[in-house]
Amino acid sequence: MNDRLAFGSFELDCARRVLLHEGNPVAAGSRAVDVLCELALAHGELVSKDTLMERVWPGTVVTENSLQVHISALRKAFAAQGGDRDWLQTVPGRGYRFIAPLRPLAAPTHPPAAGPAIDRAVHFVRAKDGVHIAASASGEGPDVLRAGVWMTHLEHEWTTHVWGPLNTRLSQQVRLIRYDQRGTGLSDRKVPPLDFETSVSDFEEVARRFASGPIALLGISQGAATAIEFAVRHPKRVSCMVLLGGYARGWRRRGEPETVQRGDAFQLLTLQGWGKVNPAFRQLFTSLGWPDASRAEMDAMNELQRVSASAEIAAQIVGLTGGLDVSDRLRQVRVPTLVMHSERDAWVPVSLGRELATGIEGARFVALDSTSHVVQPSEPAWETCVATLLAFIAQHAGRGQQGTRN
Repeated sequence: MNDRLAFGSFELDCARRVLLHEGNPVAAGSRAVDVLCELALAHGELVSKDTLMERVWPGTVVTENSLQVHISALRKAFAAQGGDRDWLQTVPGRGYRFIAPLRPLAAPTHPPAAGPAIDRAVHFVRAKDGVHIAASASGEGPDVLRAGVWMTHLEHEWTTHVWGPLNTRLSQQVRLIRYDQRGTGLSDRKVPPLDFETSVSDFEEVARRFASGPIALLGISQGAATAIEFAVRHPKRVSCMVLLGGYARGWRRRGEPETVQRGDAFQLLTLQGWGKVNPAFRQLFTSLGWPDASRAEMDAMNELQRVSASAEIAAQIVGLTGGLDVSDRLRQVRVPTLVMHSERDAWVPVSLGRELATGIEGARFVALDSTSHVVQPSEPAWETCVATLLAFIAQHAGRGQQGTRN
């Protein structure tokens, strides 16, 4: 069966789960493309609603409304590009047909031209207490330093939907500096108990070794607190700061008893379920952070969890994030700051992103139309997120005082 099909001016690659219009990705959402692939591969035959829901959301209970939302998204995407909304036919009470004239496409004779090679070499920075921190710098341009965040592995993450496309896109325009926080990825795994001060110290050592200043800080999720603390301590070394899906107060510091109860339970589940053969816990973790991810994306995220940390370290990180509180540092930030947050983030509510933006004088806030904790390339909000981030860094590149690199 041919997995590459064309209809009108569109191309559908069902093996890669990609929908293109005149060679450009169509922002319809990964689940919508999954639905389209199931319908297209039926070649005009009726596919029942139950069959679609079983294949697109395997092992997950969803309502018929979820399916209707993605059918609507596909119709809108077709119409926006001059296609025909009626290619998707609804058979009331039964299911759907895809009736566009399909043309099979052969595999590309020649691979696409490669862009500039990206340096993926991994180096090691010795922390103040002797722990080795794995770090890497890729690309050319303004230095952008990503604060330590959960679920990284400097080598493996290039292959994942979570980090790979973002790393590649940023490395094409900036010098992206990444590191695996202690206890995770390629950094030393046997480490003393984790604490926030040590996290900041490790960040400072990576900055000292890799960045010649000024630095653009990228704080994603828990990394936002580390970036904020660094910006307050070293304002002359910072050109600007971008906080994505971040928060000032961890789950234990928000004064919400139910949130603390859930956090305690989640920490215990992490210790007991992380890395086990049965992936039920990792699936729960992924579903909270990326509820609209495709099956392939969820599998990749689950694998990244497994290779990034042990259960003991993962549970420690849950506890560390719960105790974070840099809320009193927000008013001390004196660097240009961009805050972006997914509007329907179930993991870190958007209200916490707004708290960052209102607490930091002059900060700009951008709400992203997404349910993902970290927006994925298959989502319409992806381009908004990345383009806004890069434009902000370019605007402020060069601000700050020249530092030193050892």
